[in-house]
Amino acid sequence: MTQGATPGGCAIDSIRIAGRPLMASVVVAALVVCSLLLSAPGFAAGRILVISSSNEGIHAETLAALRRTLVAAPAAVDIETRLSTADSPAEALPPADLVITIGSRAAQTATALDPPAPLLHVLLSQQAFAALPARPSMLPRTAIVLDQPVERQLGLVRLALPDYDRIALIASPDSAQLAKAIEQGAQAHALSVSSAVIEDDRGLYTALRTTMAEPAVLITVPDPRIYHMHTAHNVLLTAFRLRSPVLGYSAAFVRAGAVIGLYTTPDQVGTEAATLALHTLAGAALPPPARPGLYEVEVNTTVARSLGLDLPSAEALHHGLKAIEAGNVP
Repeated sequence: MTQGATPGGCAIDSIRIAGRPLMASVVVAALVVCSLLLSAPGFAAGRILVISSSNEGIHAETLAALRRTLVAAPAAVDIETRLSTADSPAEALPPADLVITIGSRAAQTATALDPPAPLLHVLLSQQAFAALPARPSMLPRTAIVLDQPVERQLGLVRLALPDYDRIALIASPDSAQLAKAIEQGAQAHALSVSSAVIEDDRGLYTALRTTMAEPAVLITVPDPRIYHMHTAHNVLLTAFRLRSPVLGYSAAFVRAGAVIGLYTTPDQVGTEAATLALHTLAGAALPPPARPGLYEVEVNTTVARSLGLDLPSAEALHHGLKAIEAGNVP
């Protein structure tokens, strides 16, 4: 491995990755499938440039999982990583067969630079991806967004909280389309919906009181205009007082007091991104933007007990969702 810095201060490290034994049990299943698929004739080595919004936290976790998965590739892959900084748009990018961005800022940087390669964006919301301008070159791009599929969210509500027949939704204009999709999907699950659209978090308390005037499951959406570190505590406390369980979209939300959580971890994001990247290097076309295939279910048993709820285990709920998605439920 060699490490250095580009002009302008962007950190770069280059690594040559060849096939080795698996290094992390958490990705064993995905790697086995990936290895079988990639051992087919025609798979070739390639160059991947990764642009990350940060070299810490969830961005670093995603990059680590990306690398671990690429270690399992039967052919060599060159990876070069670059940190997105304020100076990045002024710099030329090194040649690559595929560019992967990690985080919203990195996606914006890569879009502005428009490298002569396909783009794969990860660790960003559907809202952030939709806000990206078109590529001037019109070369292909895709994304694995963090937003969970509507059917997965509603399926979890039905599995975990079958006694609730109402859901509450609060959105800003940025997330109104997502909230509308959840509202439309709720009809198929015999769930009534109480919803509110507010401009920003200043109208949040009134919206919470209105949408949960009767107990309901509050499905939170990844909208930073409404749900962020300064509002999460009040949202969860208000919902608790109104006897309304919350479905959180992150592990942090569950730790803070959401009864159930449905989210994709950075490790899973990196694994999915690497698998898609290897297929692309093998000659496959980029698929359309998609929601994550890998995900976690979490249960906050302490808050559930405080609300008088006896929920199935997280493992049982995850298994139930997998069965639903596989069509194995009568």
